[in-house]
Amino acid sequence: MDKVKIENLEINCSIGRGVKENLNKQRVLVDVELFFETERAANSESLDDAVDFTLIAQQIAFVLQVCSFTLLEVAAHTIAKMILMPPAIDEKRAQVEKVHLVLHMPEALKSYGGASVEITRNALWAKYIDEEKPFGKVKIIHETMDFGLYRLSISPGNKIPMHEHRVMDESEFILTDGVQCQHLPAPVGSVRHWPKFTPHVYENLTNRWQSLLCIDRPKFMHHDEVLVSKPAVDVPLIPGWFS
Repeated sequence: MDKVKIENLEINCSIGRGVKENLNKQRVLVDVELFFETERAANSESLDDAVDFTLIAQQIAFVLQVCSFTLLEVAAHTIAKMILMPPAIDEKRAQVEKVHLVLHMPEALKSYGGASVEITRNALWAKYIDEEKPFGKVKIIHETMDFGLYRLSISPGNKIPMHEHRVMDESEFILTDGVQCQHLPAPVGSVRHWPKFTPHVYENLTNRWQSLLCIDRPKFMHHDEVLVSKPAVDVPLIPGWFS
């Protein structure tokens, strides 16, 4: 099967249970091979039929930088499930059928050497939980006691109403090109971090489904989705990594 490679992606990441590991992020080098059928993209010359390796790299950076992982193996499996996820409704991209992923920590053994995890998984291996919500759909990609990774899909003309969290911290990554955040356009690949008690709203004013990735720390708690009647606050938008 055809493949696209992303090589030597360098991200700082929290790996380990100790306070030291979480405060001092460690350097992780990422190599990933994405297996999918390239014939359609070659004929159409359209990115809609391919895999946008820049967007994939940005998503990997988002997950590794935002989450804290107990083990490198947890990071590898989380990333693999995210990459193998089927396209959302109206999300135009090819389906990745298989992924080969290497996460390498050059300083894992301090000055003596590094350590790495290498996995290969296919789309049949990846299992997800789908939930219906008033705003559309949620796909639960991966959950641990420390975080949850989700894809939120907003139906046409709908919105995730103004809300805040009082236990969870939340970060979100825009996947499609018609999302409004805090009543302003949110570019694809952009990120916002929502500390506790920060009201935020996402709107879909288009006639297509719109999607974003969401990370909650700790994993999502239904009782912590608190609807509020507050004005949208100005939270800085972080441009996509590598853009």
